[in-house]
Amino acid sequence: MRAAYFIVAVVLAPFAAFGQYAGPAPSFQVKELPPAPPASALANFYSPDAAGGLSRVIFETDEDPNFKITIRDFLILPNGKTNLLTSPAAMFVHFLSAPGEVKIAGQPMAFAAGQRIAVAARSPLEVTVKGGRTAVLRAVILQPK
Repeated sequence: MRAAYFIVAVVLAPFAAFGQYAGPAPSFQVKELPPAPPASALANFYSPDAAGGLSRVIFETDEDPNFKITIRDFLILPNGKTNLLTSPAAMFVHFLSAPGEVKIAGQPMAFAAGQRIAVAARSPLEVTVKGGRTAVLRAVILQPK
C-alpha cells in the first residue's frame, strides 16, 4: 500500500508547481466599476406606450408570409400603478427581473426573475411594482397576418 502512495506522489510531484507563476507581480491596478445608471437614464432608451409604462422594440420582422414577429421590452416603474399589457396576438413573456404583482386574465400569479409564460391573444396581463426595483419584461409577440 505504501508503494502505491509513493508512486502516486512521484508521478504527481511535477504537476504540483503547474500554474504557479514565479515571475514579477503584474503592474496593473484594478479600478472600480462605474456606478449603475439611474432609472431616469433608462427612460432615454424607452418610449411611452399605451399601457402607461415604457417600452422599446428590440426586433421586428414580417419576412414570414404567415407571421409578424416582434420582440419588445416593457419597463414597469416601481410607482405602484398597475400596467395593463394586452396584445392582439399570443405572446411569450420572459421576466428579466422580478415583477411585483402579476395577474393574467384577472388571476393572480407569482413569478420570479427568469421565468417565462405564454399569454393568449387579448388576455390582459396586469403588472404592478411597488417600491424596490424596476421590472423588465421581454415579450415575443407572434401576430398572424
